[in-house]
Amino acid sequence: MSRLSCLALRSALRALLAQDATLAAMGGAGLIHDDAPRNAALPHLAFGETRWRDWSSATDKGGEKFLTLDIWSDYQGSREALELAERIAQVIESATHIAAVGLRIVSLRVEALDLRRENGGRLMRASLRLRAVTETI
Repeated sequence: MSRLSCLALRSALRALLAQDATLAAMGGAGLIHDDAPRNAALPHLAFGETRWRDWSSATDKGGEKFLTLDIWSDYQGSREALELAERIAQVIESATHIAAVGLRIVSLRVEALDLRRENGGRLMRASLRLRAVTETI
């Protein structure tokens, strides 16, 4: 399986989240970034760490992908970051079909949430950790 399939999964997640009107209303235009540009408006979401593990067999090609979605907020307190994280988790977990080029997504779930202050306490970062099991098609 190609390690580039991680890009297909990230692209599919970005498209899924961009279609959600509630999420767009919560964060406004330009919420989702592959890598947030310097001085991007807050709040915003950016892809963080991505890991891939092959579990192909002689007959099937597949793997696990571990992705982190970082939600950045400058709202005083953690409410905005947590509300965005909750909505993102709802959108991902309620999706019945996520189209990713060259992949069949066997399962996709949110495994963990980490919340912490960054930049001397000025910013809040909520990190959603996702696990996807995929097969090559």
